[in-house]
Amino acid sequence: MTKYARRTALVVGEATGIGLAVAKRLVEGGASVLLTARTEEERAHAVAELGPPPGS
Repeated sequence: MTKYARRTALVVGEATGIGLAVAKRLVEGGASVLLTARTEEERAHAVAELGPPPGS
């Protein structure tokens, strides 16, 4: 079992820089993450970095 299994995290800020790095660590630990992005390009980049949502 991973450290953050069955946990949900909300990362508020940007989908770049520190916000994206924190989201990556949480996802690697098994958490479901909701990450905010200011633009469609940032959102697309974050999805590419983090992978698709579970079950999609």
